[in-house]
Amino acid sequence: MATDYGPFMCEDEFYLDLLRSCPYFGSFLGYILFSYISDNFGRRTTMSMSLGVATLGTILISTGFNLGMVAVGVILGGAGINVSAGMVFYFLGETV
Repeated sequence: MATDYGPFMCEDEFYLDLLRSCPYFGSFLGYILFSYISDNFGRRTTMSMSLGVATLGTILISTGFNLGMVAVGVILGGAGINVSAGMVFYFLGETV
C-alpha cells in the first residue's frame, strides 16, 4: 500500500521543487536581459525576442528527454512569457 511509505514514494522529491522554482529564476534573468535589450533596441524587438525565447522553451519542454532539458525549457519559458506578459500592456497602449 502506498500510504505505508508516506506521501512521497521517491527519494528524489527535491527535483520537483527545483522544477517549480525554475520559472522564477528564468523570470529574474529575463527581466535583467530584456530590460537591456528594450533600452537599446526598442520594445517591438524585445517583444519579438521574448516570445521567441518562450517558444524555444516550450519546444524544449515538450521534446525534453531528461530532467535537465526540461528544466532549461522551463527557465527559458519563464524568461520569455513573464517578460512579454509584463510588456504587453505598454505595447498595446502605444499601438492603440
